[in-house]
Amino acid sequence: MTDFLLYLQGFSTPLLDNLFLIISALTGEYVYLVILGVIYWCVNKDKAYYIGIFLFISFALNSFLKNIFRVPRPYTYSDVEQIDLSTGYGYSFPSGHAQMSTTFSGMFSVIFRKKWIYVSGIILVFLTGISRMYLGVHTPADILCGTAIGLIITLTGDRLKEIKNPKILGITAFLITLGVSLLFPSEDNLKIMFFSAGFFSGNLLETKFIGYTIPKRAKMRAICGGAGLVLVVAGNVALKSIGLVYSRYLVLGLIITTLVPIIIKMIDRKGE
Repeated sequence: MTDFLLYLQGFSTPLLDNLFLIISALTGEYVYLVILGVIYWCVNKDKAYYIGIFLFISFALNSFLKNIFRVPRPYTYSDVEQIDLSTGYGYSFPSGHAQMSTTFSGMFSVIFRKKWIYVSGIILVFLTGISRMYLGVHTPADILCGTAIGLIITLTGDRLKEIKNPKILGITAFLITLGVSLLFPSEDNLKIMFFSAGFFSGNLLETKFIGYTIPKRAKMRAICGGAGLVLVVAGNVALKSIGLVYSRYLVLGLIITTLVPIIIKMIDRKGE
């Protein structure tokens, strides 16, 4: 299993190292957070909510499986070099990056049904898998199994997308993240549990009290999307600066689904 990793690392250069680190970072938590937010504010909040459900479920399931199998990273038992020092920690099987990139790309594909999304998704999944092996943090088995699980979750999401009350799925997703965080209370599990709590509860508040609708004009959507991103980034920096760790993710979820829609609604009214 590690021979292929050593083969890939035989091509290692500083340029390639940085390139694959960037590709790997494209499936990081903040990327998902930003894209979910933009889709929620500027495209379709219900579709963003639904995609979020299966991203949370996928993350929780991946963490659960890693803690059940407890497979060590390849660099711990072979000559493979650990190039990714920031995210290549914990257990190895199945690959979280491969699973999440597949779930992310797959859910966008089955929800929006655009050819360019299908093609972009396939490229992203392939490059993510190669990057994780090149960086020395996953074996081919990790990547293949993570991708397969992501596909199963995507197919499940596709079958359930006509459900009349997706809020039930949202509550289920939160309970799954809560259960995994209680079983295996790691930093990552607690972060995703708090973020899902903020995301889903914020959506309930927004639906009941705000009634947010996507701005009709493309220019206004672009302005509002930019304003939303500024709020999320500023909120994250401010919360981090005062030492909040887990509750910061709860507040970020609320910012995305409650505060930003309120502000965008105000901006949209002024722009009419």
